[in-house]
Amino acid sequence: MASEANQYHQDFLTDNSGALAVNHLPFGIYHVSVEHQGFAPFSGSVEIRSTIPAEYETKLAVAQLNTAVVVKEEETPAANWDLIDQMRKGINIPVLIKGIMTPEEAEAAVKRGVQGIVVSNYGGLLTPGMATSVEMLPSIDGSFRRVPIFSRLWLTELWP
Repeated sequence: MASEANQYHQDFLTDNSGALAVNHLPFGIYHVSVEHQGFAPFSGSVEIRSTIPAEYETKLAVAQLNTAVVVKEEETPAANWDLIDQMRKGINIPVLIKGIMTPEEAEAAVKRGVQGIVVSNYGGLLTPGMATSVEMLPSIDGSFRRVPIFSRLWLTELWP
């Protein structure tokens, strides 16, 4: 909590219920910042204009969670499905797998509980003879429609 005009700056900890009581503040406008691990930070202002107690309620939103797993194999383009299985057990959010280039890989990904696939060859245009994502889309799109399929090139869902 801070007030530039009053040259006031103080950090506080709430009780176990999340409540906090601050007493005897000079009149003025105070900037309130609330932070807690796992939640998005909150920032707001409260004005103290009288000796009558004022209540200021905040509600913290759950923080956005971003998780990425990059599976690379030097000798073959096959995915490390054991790693995917292990990762799925540890989180409870939608998972998209990037780097799918065949209907077989798409089927294997869905069997492991992913919610979408991204058809991508990880910049394989630099590798002579490697198919492009656009070339592989028809075979994956035509035979596989249980999860959304995305293309790195278009960044849009191909069907509802």
